Amino acid sequence: MMLLCLLISAGDGMQMLPPPPALRPEPAVVVLGRFQPLHKGHTYLLSKAAQFRDAEHPELALRIMLGSSNREQSPENPWDWEERLEMVTSWVASEGLANVEILAVPDLGNEEKWVEHASAWHGDAGILVVSHAQTEELYSAAGWSIFRVELDERESLEGWRVRQTLKMMSTISDQEAFRMVLSESVEDVIIDWLLAEPERIKRLAFLGPSVEHVG
Repeated sequence: MMLLCLLISAGDGMQMLPPPPALRPEPAVVVLGRFQPLHKGHTYLLSKAAQFRDAEHPELALRIMLGSSNREQSPENPWDWEERLEMVTSWVASEGLANVEILAVPDLGNEEKWVEHASAWHGDAGILVVSHAQTEELYSAAGWSIFRVELDERESLEGWRVRQTLKMMSTISDQEAFRMVLSESVEDVIIDWLLAEPERIKRLAFLGPSVEHVG
């Protein structure tokens, strides 16, 4: 526990939770995301990453990194990193994907030092699968190879939109109606995960007045 208290960022006083692995991970095919929640934009990106890895680099692990693991619960971060680990694991299992690692990486609060910081959690320069231009620029400048994926429905599948829909549905007890509305943006296996523990959905009604436009 002492180690957890000492791992403090220089950015805004955030604790570095979870701490980095004792052994730095080997280079991999890496995908970064907050997955708040895992929606169809994310699963499209992850599917393309898995296809790319299998075709071009079958010797490498596909490493899915859960971002913002040290953020407090809020309308933008309703599920902690351990819950998101369950969420993403359930989808990976449903797809039958092999050689997949799911790890968490805390925020730093310093964009210029992000890649150096995150490398302690996801390993040194490998291949980044990305759809976000700013993230691509940061990793490319740090010597990473890039596999870019274009998302056709980026606007409709932004994370804040999905969270807003979940917030509106959080007091609805009709599971069939819930599934019908959410199935446009969220995979069935993730809907199952949300419904398995009602508090995972109902908490959104009490997390602040609104959901801000954060991905």
